Amino acid sequence: TAIESDIYTFDLEQKRAALFTIDGPQRIRGLAGSGKTVILAMKAALIHLQNPDAEILYTYYTKSLKDLVKRLITRFYRQFAEQDPNWSKIHILHAWGGFGLEGVYYNTCNLNSVLPMKLVDAKAMNANDPFNYVCQELNKITLKKEYDYALLDEAQDFPVNFYRICRQIVRNNRVIWA
Repeated sequence: TAIESDIYTFDLEQKRAALFTIDGPQRIRGLAGSGKTVILAMKAALIHLQNPDAEILYTYYTKSLKDLVKRLITRFYRQFAEQDPNWSKIHILHAWGGFGLEGVYYNTCNLNSVLPMKLVDAKAMNANDPFNYVCQELNKITLKKEYDYALLDEAQDFPVNFYRICRQIVRNNRVIWA
């Protein structure tokens, strides 16, 4: 398939990034189209295989990415196990979320008994960067740890305050961003 041929053409650095898990923060760099999403999906599958009880967050910025990420994780996981991943342990969430759409910001607010701010209200407070504004406000409190690993795809699109949320909600600073 196309995914296998992509993996075959990975260079040594890409393979190393995908196959090795560091116990702490890790950054994966690459140009657009270089395979960062594939590497993160592979990392999620491998982490789940090695730590089946770990709570894994995979977050992204573009809403249309969810189905692709789920397919990639499933495909990589099936290469080593004869079953699908346990989707109660892998949480593929949009960064913001909202009413009817789970997301890191929205779920974190609910878990911490904070009323999530709606986009229209956030735009009234900061029209230029409403997502950064809501993240900055949420970072004013100490958040409950919810995940063992956090994988951030499309990380160049996230404001610094979103990274801070992710670091607060993950145990042992295991944040991997691409």
